[in-house]
Amino acid sequence: MVIRILVLCFIGLSSALAGPIATLRLDKGVMVRSEILYADDDFLYCRKITNPDEEFSVPMDRVPQSLQRRVQDLLKKGDLTKPPSEIAQEKLANDQSIGGWILTDLNSPEDGQVIKLLSLEAEANYPGKPKIHFRFYRKKYEAFIDFDHKMTFIRKWTVAYQVDDGPLIKESWTLNSVGKVSFSPRAFYLRDQMKGGRVLRVFVKDYHDQELELQFDINGFGEGIEQLEAGLGL
Repeated sequence: MVIRILVLCFIGLSSALAGPIATLRLDKGVMVRSEILYADDDFLYCRKITNPDEEFSVPMDRVPQSLQRRVQDLLKKGDLTKPPSEIAQEKLANDQSIGGWILTDLNSPEDGQVIKLLSLEAEANYPGKPKIHFRFYRKKYEAFIDFDHKMTFIRKWTVAYQVDDGPLIKESWTLNSVGKVSFSPRAFYLRDQMKGGRVLRVFVKDYHDQELELQFDINGFGEGIEQLEAGLGL
């Protein structure tokens, strides 16, 4: 989120532009028509049609599955290609791995500001690819979990979590409008609980009232969060 972007429609190939066109709604509801330049398993590489010099990447896990399938189809047909090696290598060079954590600097497609993002994927005992993220953007520090599918229709719901054998902490978290991404009300408190920990367990109930548990191997978090916060004056 990573950058919070919702792809509202996929128009297809444009005769005037080289790549397919998607209309994106950014955090503040601003609509942006963008050309998709390249795609790989992890990112869409785009640029604004109104300002072609503004290029940005969108994490693939923030793209609706319908568009993901369309992108894969275009890749197979050769109507869309993977990024050139120098672009992919530059992207990898900007990403830093600490344990299972990935630290990334992204350029916001809305205003070009840098978004510092620290991410970790849950262990494979859960459907989809849920991830926990810490990010700093526009002087705002956030912690959130992307569950990779719709969890509930309720905007405020109870999330419980436990680090190692510590206390079980229950809080009211906020879900985004599509019910996939849930934001912690106390990002700094969650950060402090996780420092030095080995395993984070998260317990929630979905809209079927089914209890679900996520487990994260959080080794390396202390080093990762220190690198994310370096120079931020926190």
